[in-house]
Amino acid sequence: MYRSAVAISTFAVLASALAAQGTTYAPSYALSQVNSNNIYPHRTTSMRYQQIHDAWSFTSQTQSIIRGVAFRPSNQSNYVNQPAGIVEIQIEMGLAATGVDAQNGSLNMDSNFDSTSRKVVLSRKKVNYPASGATPDDLKVFQNKFAFDASGIFLFNPVLNRSLVIELRQYSYSGGYAWDFVSSTTVAGNGFSVQNGTYDGCPSKGNNVPTFEGDGASLKIAGTATFTGTYDASSIPAVMSLGAQAVSAQLPGTKCMIVNDLGFLIGGATNASNQFQVSFPVPNNPALADVRFYTQMFFLEAGANPVGIVSSRGLFNGVGRGSAWTTMGLARIYGRGDPDALTTAQSNFKNGLVIAFN
Repeated sequence: MYRSAVAISTFAVLASALAAQGTTYAPSYALSQVNSNNIYPHRTTSMRYQQIHDAWSFTSQTQSIIRGVAFRPSNQSNYVNQPAGIVEIQIEMGLAATGVDAQNGSLNMDSNFDSTSRKVVLSRKKVNYPASGATPDDLKVFQNKFAFDASGIFLFNPVLNRSLVIELRQYSYSGGYAWDFVSSTTVAGNGFSVQNGTYDGCPSKGNNVPTFEGDGASLKIAGTATFTGTYDASSIPAVMSLGAQAVSAQLPGTKCMIVNDLGFLIGGATNASNQFQVSFPVPNNPALADVRFYTQMFFLEAGANPVGIVSSRGLFNGVGRGSAWTTMGLARIYGRGDPDALTTAQSNFKNGLVIAFN
């Protein structure tokens, strides 16, 4: 393991220039795990269902143009090989009303919305989503997608520090399975590591694409940042880059890409298990909470391609708020029955589905 104590000033540099993300997730602290099997709002009983997401809980802290949402299945083994589903649904989005956030949502569902920003982003229709995967790992992707209407684009800017309300009115439902659901405040302080863009890495000399993972659950105040790249050979020189923004640069004569700026480099080599691991402590400093940065790994192997450099996929990472933070920044509010007639919710909980906002 290669260890390096990264100074607070380095994190500050990384936080200074965040590029816009194509997808933003909320709650970000739940991306490293899947911890429940609640199926709401997609079930046989019709219902009106709201979620309130506080601005800080989104992975991207820059303005996002939201054109659709996606959910992922529960990764519990009893939800593999589940049938596809059809849900008749309408989706609305809007900023939260003044004074409303995940800790202060109202059972009067209309009052949670700022009426001037509220809009129907997906008009009432039946939407198909696919069968679940064959293994628990197959269920960790946001495969259940709901694309908004052409006029349903929603602009959200977390910097304004306004919570976002998303409402799903579900009229009918068939098939399907449980979806990823966050219900434990113990994960609220976690960080995250998700793929940066669509680049998956380029092939090695042995025609294998290296893997690159980050431990989002431990990337938090007073925690430990750990990143692991796996190649197909040992004793291969390797470098991990940390950057403040996403880029797109192709290495000459190859299919290999550089996907973040090279602001800070950490070197080493793959071990007997063909892994290059970088680990460093995150200082116990509240100022580092919610810092965002990018990482990528490079492996130097002569003959792999004209430049002898093989790059992994990139990761977009966020530092969590740490163990002292117990506020979820997420609430669900719902009532069963005709969703167009319901105005008062029957239940209000500090939990809900994890959502990819595309």
